[in-house]
Amino acid sequence: MRRLLFIIFLFQSLDLFAQPSVPDEQIDSLFKSLHRSDSDWVISLSIQQAGTIPIYDSLGNRIYESPQGTFVLFKIGQGYFLQKLWNEYLDNPFRSKVVFGKRIKIDNSLNFKYTVDSVLVSDKEWIYPYVYKEDSVGVYNVQEPADHEPYYGMYFKVMQKDGQRKFFTETCLNEAEFFMPYKNLNYLHNTQTFTYRSFCQLLRLVKENMKAWSE
Repeated sequence: MRRLLFIIFLFQSLDLFAQPSVPDEQIDSLFKSLHRSDSDWVISLSIQQAGTIPIYDSLGNRIYESPQGTFVLFKIGQGYFLQKLWNEYLDNPFRSKVVFGKRIKIDNSLNFKYTVDSVLVSDKEWIYPYVYKEDSVGVYNVQEPADHEPYYGMYFKVMQKDGQRKFFTETCLNEAEFFMPYKNLNYLHNTQTFTYRSFCQLLRLVKENMKAWSE
């Protein structure tokens, strides 16, 4: 029984790190093979939850699916497509291959009609950390992300230019934390960026289509 419990724990522990970001080169190569014109673009969202232990039922089936992996939104011609890419380990934890999930056509009525210029705005943007001021001592400080907090990586690519990658955590996107008496001074700036707007839309789209990759 102890051996069985150890195997289950080991399996769950390995799952903590089973979804590293797909290399940007893979996204570039896929985009290059699909694109039709210089007006096409790609925005990807990689989600890692290093502290997440999935929940299983008594038969070992996963009953909670967190949206981990790399999700790529393509604008190709007049159409929009969403595809999940993830790393699948082979015979040891240091060897993996990129798996390409089903490509989903997105309804054109959704507000994803960004121009190349709007995607390029992300070059000059950044999502800044949770900075607060302790009024009692007049000192500025930074709230570090929690261990179980999701880590995000966004990648913005157009055909005419190298892609740009941005990293941030959920803490950076919140105005306040329940355990903090001070507000995030970077909240207003972060929420006014194209990076933040595209993140919110892409994350919503990912959650709405998660079942498509588990069928």
